[in-house]
Amino acid sequence: MTPKEIVIAYYENILKPDMIRPYLHPQMRVQWTGERGYLELSADELLAMIAQFSVRYASARFELTHIIEEENRVAVRYEHYVCTLEEPGKEILFSRAIGFWRTKEEKMYFGYVSSYRVQ
Repeated sequence: MTPKEIVIAYYENILKPDMIRPYLHPQMRVQWTGERGYLELSADELLAMIAQFSVRYASARFELTHIIEEENRVAVRYEHYVCTLEEPGKEILFSRAIGFWRTKEEKMYFGYVSSYRVQ
């Protein structure tokens, strides 16, 4: 897979920890700046956070709006949509984000993500 294909597959399956684990390098690190401030996460910590998020919402999806690949680096811009447990039929725009990813050995190795909540 190309780095771009790896990143696309990651975002297509991001809310399914078992599905994205194969795309994550064992030494993966993510530096994330968002509503909670600055977080630095390992692959296992990222998967745990995703699992927590998955039980808080009836459904969620990510829509990639931009994606650029250069060698083993990929930049993305995306929007995150959710349906709340209280209103499972009403999808809302939850957040917007950009991510810069580096791959190694055909896996996601390092990422920097900056996100902000829309609501």
